[in-house]
Amino acid sequence: MNRNRRMLRVYLLALAFAASLFGAVSGEDVFKQRCAACHEQSNPRIPRVDVLRQLPAARILRTLNWGVMGNVAYTMSIAEREAVASYLGTAGPSAAVPPAAYCADRTVRFTPNAKIHQPPWNGWSPSAGNTRFQSAQAGGVTIDGAQNLKLK
Repeated sequence: MNRNRRMLRVYLLALAFAASLFGAVSGEDVFKQRCAACHEQSNPRIPRVDVLRQLPAARILRTLNWGVMGNVAYTMSIAEREAVASYLGTAGPSAAVPPAAYCADRTVRFTPNAKIHQPPWNGWSPSAGNTRFQSAQAGGVTIDGAQNLKLK
């Protein structure tokens, strides 16, 4: 019986510890610890808290998970990101991106360079290895030709 009591006590302590770890996360606390240093300063490149409070929580969460804040928020748990988004944002679905935000010409055309047998760039890299390397031959630009480059 004594052994069962000890096992029950260990189980209850472990359960209490797990509850403290996985309990409710305060979005305000996480914001103060992780976000306030930047979002409470006056920098035109960083949206202030009053601007963030006008955004849907879903949009803030999307930005934390996959957007420009991903490189900062990757150390936060999912619960922390959700708590911050709920603390800052408004309830309801994220508004659709207006058509004016997209390029007028939505067609993308790639012409592979058959001479070098290298696939065209369609993202971060021309290969599945994601090396982000473009050889001089594949790029087709020389030092002498660089001065003739123009914005298309």
